[in-house]
Amino acid sequence: MRSSCRRFVPALAALALAAGSPDRAHAAGFLWTGEDVFVRFLSGEAAYDDDLYLWNKSGGANLFLFDNRTGATAGTLGFSPGAFGYAAGDELVFMLRVFTQTGTAGETAGAPDFTWYSTPAMNSDGAAHAQFTVLPDGDTGMNLEDLPAAEWRAGEGDFDDMRVAVSVTPEPVSMALLGTGLAGLAGFPRRRREGEES
Repeated sequence: MRSSCRRFVPALAALALAAGSPDRAHAAGFLWTGEDVFVRFLSGEAAYDDDLYLWNKSGGANLFLFDNRTGATAGTLGFSPGAFGYAAGDELVFMLRVFTQTGTAGETAGAPDFTWYSTPAMNSDGAAHAQFTVLPDGDTGMNLEDLPAAEWRAGEGDFDDMRVAVSVTPEPVSMALLGTGLAGLAGFPRRRREGEES
């Protein structure tokens, strides 16, 4: 099951990070394989209210994923990008809406101060606001920066404002399947030997 996850993370991810420039870190991206996608919230260090969405390619409502301020950050969310205008082979685009006035009622319903996309060409400053990493479990980590490039290039670009993991199979299911597979493999040689003795 994990091998299908790795299709999200070509070797370009490691090369992009080795290049050292946040502007080049986009190279990995997320190419959709046609399977369901699962996104897991990892952490958020932003001082602002940051809301993460899957951008709707067909122009409809974007899919809300996480809000780093309201506590809507628990668990793993699964969805089919096909319902949002994507076809297998398309790059998935995530959108970060940034509200600098935190703590006000209804801020997520109003106009954000900044909107950034995981695809640099869609950003008003032309910069990459997402960095991609390969996580120890094989999932892809996406680290987001909510400040305009002019600010983070001056030293604020820590890319820890929101961090999520993206995978094809949610972690608890994949671990259970791995355990079942290993148990089956452990019993296989024994059964074969018993059959040979008879």
